[in-house]
Formats: sequence, C-alpha cells, structure tokens
Amino acid sequence: MAVLARTRKCFFSMIDSALKAPTPLDGLDLFLETVLQKQRETGFVGGCLWGNTVLEMSDIQPTYTKFVEHVFDEWVARMEATIRAGQRVGQIRNDMPAADLARLLVAGIEGGIMMSRLTKQESPLKTCLTSLRKMLVQPPDMVEYTTYKERRSP
Repeated sequence: MAVLARTRKCFFSMIDSALKAPTPLDGLDLFLETVLQKQRETGFVGGCLWGNTVLEMSDIQPTYTKFVEHVFDEWVARMEATIRAGQRVGQIRNDMPAADLARLLVAGIEGGIMMSRLTKQESPLKTCLTSLRKMLVQPPDMVEYTTYKERRSP
C-alpha cells in the first residue's frame, strides 16, 4: 500500500503538471505526450501500475481494489474538469458529456498501454493516443450503436 500511495502522489503530480498548460487542449496534449514518453522510457515493459493492480488483485484483495478505484476516479475527474474547460472555450467537442469523454480517454490510455506492453512496440499506444486526441476534438458522424439483435427486432 505504501508503494501505491507513493506512486499515486507522483502520478497526480505528473498529471497536474501537464494540465497547467496555457489551454485545456494543450494540457491534454502534453499529458498524452507524457504518457507515451513514460512508456518509451520503460521500453514498454511493466505497463501501468494501476491497470496491473486491478487485473491482478481486484478479485482477491478489496483493499487494493478500493485504493485503485479511487485513483481511477480521481484521474477521470481531472480529465473531466479539463475536458469541460476545453468545451467551454470551444477546443473540445461538446456533443458528448465531459464525464463520458474523460472515462473513454482513461480507458483508451489503459488499453493502449496494455497493447504496447504485449508487443513491446510503440505503435499500439501511439495509435490509441492519436485516435483519442481526434475523438476529443472532432465529432464523427454519430450512429448510435445497436446490437445485431436490436437491429433485427420488428
């Protein structure tokens, strides 16, 4: 728990430092660049402590699970606040709630880290980060997702 607490402090310090950029979108860009750089520095070995802890401990150790759940909640809240600020100044799409975009951003980062860890290559994470950036600023033609079963219903 001491390692998790210490890492949490460093993690949020890194996030807060990146988000102090001149504009909300600049802050998110700097944060995404920092994520990629941190993973490059490890050679895409090890992944993310938060994702790893959830995957390994969530079914057997509620203390760790609760701690990491709070980390993810705090991470999403910081992203949400920045996204909301970007929406207010017209830098970030406003056709989706900031909370939804923030959760998708965090989930996409975690997935990209995991995929780059698997392959030990930059491209999966870089592709995810690039796609997430585009998703934040460019609303696509929206087609509501429906399951196959829903599409076939009378």
